[in-house]
Amino acid sequence: MEHLAGYLPGSAGSDAYMVFDTDSWDCTGELAEMVGEYCRVNQKFSQRLGSPVRLHKYWVDIDFPEAPPPEYERSGIEISEEYISWTTRPVTARNYNRLRQALWPTSLSNSFLASYLAVFSYNWAKVKEVFGIDPKQQKRDQQATQDGVFRITQSQTEGLEKRSDTASAPSTSDSPAPPGPGVASEKDDPSRESTPKSVMSETSKDVLPPLPPIPQANEHMSAPVSAFRSTLKRTWRPVVPTAPRGSVIVSGLVEVVGTKAVCVIDVRAAYDPAKSKWEVVTVGTRRFQYHSQAPRGGP
Repeated sequence: MEHLAGYLPGSAGSDAYMVFDTDSWDCTGELAEMVGEYCRVNQKFSQRLGSPVRLHKYWVDIDFPEAPPPEYERSGIEISEEYISWTTRPVTARNYNRLRQALWPTSLSNSFLASYLAVFSYNWAKVKEVFGIDPKQQKRDQQATQDGVFRITQSQTEGLEKRSDTASAPSTSDSPAPPGPGVASEKDDPSRESTPKSVMSETSKDVLPPLPPIPQANEHMSAPVSAFRSTLKRTWRPVVPTAPRGSVIVSGLVEVVGTKAVCVIDVRAAYDPAKSKWEVVTVGTRRFQYHSQAPRGGP
């Protein structure tokens, strides 16, 4: 198992710190030029910025370490042809941080928990809807029933009004001739009874509230997936590289300008003055803005 081996002893007069006492080197301008060249070569930046891409200005500082970086070691059983023993081996800080993030995936655990809570909330809402214990759903069902009854009553009233208007406006040209002598009318003939038409023509309508739509196969998975992605994006933190022993931290902002836009780069790097070598360099976009931007939406 890997663990922290502790800070190595050091003093201001040791060889590891004597290299920091000289003013013969300045790497801030070199780092800014590296970032500008990176933006010119990388198509992701060059296409959006517009060629040619040039370095405008930068604000970079140098931070000297207060103590040597921590060192890590791993303990285990070593088996060889001659002996079997319990030994320890040094481990780089990068491998240690990666292994720790893999064994304790805090971001993934929080993301899975958020997705499970979303699934539980969805299923619990469906259970309350089926058993009628959701007051909001009961109010919606009651309102739908009242609307159905109102529509049926209104249609019946309109039908009665139409029939009364038709009966109150007889036409003299269409009135039947009086029956002659010896001819029995339909009113006098009891065997020819006319069946009245039903005024409840609209009663066949369903007074129950409409059934909810059948959910699609992937409808109940949209909320858990969205919760997982948002939580992972919010809690995920990449492994920050540790500066090697004998190096200084150079960090700041570098602004590059193109024909289309301007971009501010957040840079952090580790520089070894004794070797004149850049050990670790990480960049990220702090700000990006086009020179001319049209409004989105509107007339």
